[in-house]
Amino acid sequence: MIIQCSVENFLSIKDTVTINTSTLGLKEKDANIIDFNQKNYVLSIGLFGPNASGKTNFIKALGFVREFLLNSNNLQIGTKIRVTPFKFDENTRNKPSKFDVIFVVNNIKYQYGFSCTTDEVVEEYLYYYPKGMPKKIFIRTKENYKFDPEDKKILDDIKLKNTVNKLFLATATNWNYKKTEPAYRFLTENMNFVIDYIDFQRKTFDLIEKGDKKFKSFLINFLKNADFNISDVDVKSKELSTEEIFKMGILSSSAVSNNLSTVSGIIYNTNVYHDVSNKKYSIEYETESLGTINAFSLSSILYYTFLNGGVLLIDEIDKSMHPLLVKYIIEMFHNEEINISKSQLIFTTHDTNFLDLELFRREQIWFVEKDYNTASTKLIPLTDYSPRKNDNAEKNYLLGRYGAIPYINESGDIWEE
Repeated sequence: MIIQCSVENFLSIKDTVTINTSTLGLKEKDANIIDFNQKNYVLSIGLFGPNASGKTNFIKALGFVREFLLNSNNLQIGTKIRVTPFKFDENTRNKPSKFDVIFVVNNIKYQYGFSCTTDEVVEEYLYYYPKGMPKKIFIRTKENYKFDPEDKKILDDIKLKNTVNKLFLATATNWNYKKTEPAYRFLTENMNFVIDYIDFQRKTFDLIEKGDKKFKSFLINFLKNADFNISDVDVKSKELSTEEIFKMGILSSSAVSNNLSTVSGIIYNTNVYHDVSNKKYSIEYETESLGTINAFSLSSILYYTFLNGGVLLIDEIDKSMHPLLVKYIIEMFHNEEINISKSQLIFTTHDTNFLDLELFRREQIWFVEKDYNTASTKLIPLTDYSPRKNDNAEKNYLLGRYGAIPYINESGDIWEE
C-alpha cells in the first residue's frame, strides 16, 4: 500500500508535487478505504486534467523509480542514468531529480527516496517503522554512507560493491541483505504500470494456454460481467523460425498484431467464443473491438494485482472503453470480495463522468494542471476546494471552479499567418 509519493524536477514536474492517500476523517464510503495502524487510506485515486498537464508524467515518475531499481545492478561504471529533469528552467536542468515513496509492506511502514542526476545518485535513504517509530536502515550522500549500527559491518562491505550511478537499495538486496528486501520487492514487484493495455496481452495469452483454471474463471467472469457476451477463449502458440519471422515482416520483438500477437518469435492463434441464441459461435480474436481487446489484455494484470496486492497505476484508464465498463473496473477495487488483497489503483483520465462523489470519496479525486507561466505541473486535491458531499463535482469542474481545464480559444483564426 502506498501512503504518499512525491516527485520533484522530473519531466514536466518542476517543484515538489505530492499525492497522499490518507483520508481526512470525512464520513463517507467506508468500502473505499483500507486501515493501517488505526488510520484510513483510500483504495483508489483518480488524476483529472487536460492534455499535456503532466498526468502521465506523474505515473512515469513512479515508473522511473521501479525501472531504475530493476536495472541498477546492470549499470556499468560511467553509464548514464536515464533521468530527465525539468527543462524549461536553466536552474533545474543540472539539478537532481527527487523521488520519495512512503508505503506499507507486511504491516510495516517504509520510507524510501533518492535524488539523482544523469551522472550520479546524489542522495538515497531507507527508513522503516518496525515499532511505529522511524529507524534508519541506511542514508547515503553520494559516496558517504550511514548505517544502522547493528548492521554496519555487513553494510560497510556491501557499499564497496556499489558505484555512484547505482542505487544502494538494489545493491544491498542483490547481496542478500534481508532488511532491504521487502522495500525492494514492493517497489519492483508490487507497483505495476499500464501505459498501453496491449502490453499485457501476451501475459493473458500465456495464462490461458498454460491452463491456469483460476485465471480462466476470473477472465470469463470479468468479461461476462462487463457485458461482452464471451463464454470461452482458447489459445495456441507457435514458435517461429528465423525464416518465418523474416517472411512475416516482423522487424522487432515488440511487434504486435491482434490475432497473431508476436513477441520473441512466438505467435498466438486465439479464438473467442460467444453465446448467441443458445448457440456457441467461435470468431477470431482479431475481429474483436479495440475495447474488448483492451479489457481482455487488462484482465491478467487485474488478476495478479487482486491476488498479490500492491498498487496498479493506469494511464488513461478510459482508452477505447465505455465509461460504465471503466466504472466497473474502478468499483472492483472498492469491492472487498474481488479486491481480496486490498490493492490500490491510481489512474489518469480525461473523462469527467468519473468526477462522481457517489463513486469516490472526496479525498480520491485530484486535479493536475499546468502553470502557464512556468509550464510546470501542479497537483491539487479536490479537498482543497472544501466541496460538500452532495456537490456535483463534474459540473463544477466543467465550469472551471477547480481549475485543471484546457483553455480553448474557439474564436481563434487557425489560418492566420
